[in-house]
Amino acid sequence: MSEQKQQEKSVLIVATSATDLKGHPTGAWLEECAAPYYVFTEAGYSVSFASPNGGKIPVDANSVAGDFNTEACKKFVKDAAASKAFAESQKLSDELAASHDIVFFAGGHGTCHTLRPYHTRAHAPRAPPPHVR
Repeated sequence: MSEQKQQEKSVLIVATSATDLKGHPTGAWLEECAAPYYVFTEAGYSVSFASPNGGKIPVDANSVAGDFNTEACKKFVKDAAASKAFAESQKLSDELAASHDIVFFAGGHGTCHTLRPYHTRAHAPRAPPPHVR
């Protein structure tokens, strides 16, 4: 083992804070957060969540209904660490994004609406390493 401790790589998954989109209820599409969370954590990355407002990320009810409620979604809601990180998202900022190795924008209708100002920033999303793609 090397004397110098290898620094853990980190991923910031960014989701919406929106609960309403033009009069229709919305929120994060859970599969868009849950599946990448497990891809990254299983690859050895430390994962945290952010949203424009910080705090609890709303979930689109349709994303956990019927066939949309995937195994990753079911695992995520039962996973204490994942649920805690999701419920206590950090407020998105340039500094927060820059402090992570990867910034991943989770999809969904709310994301299209609330994260538009962020997707063109210089720090916005860098491709994950080939073994994570």
